[in-house]
Amino acid sequence: MTNMFKKPKVPDMPTPPAPVPAPTIDTARQQQQTVDNLARRRGRAATILTGPTGDLVAPETGTKQLLGN
Repeated sequence: MTNMFKKPKVPDMPTPPAPVPAPTIDTARQQQQTVDNLARRRGRAATILTGPTGDLVAPETGTKQLLGN
């Protein structure tokens, strides 16, 4: 009957994970260079390529449609 009233065993605390090493200067420089390269890559695609007078072409919009036919 004594087994019925015993406290359950608590498992031991797990060991904490090893600390993450701090980034070195080379790693930080490499990450910044990657970010800069990505910014340069999308730079030309993000520009609006028009002449000095701007865009004189009318925008292509949808045509009117009769609904319900």
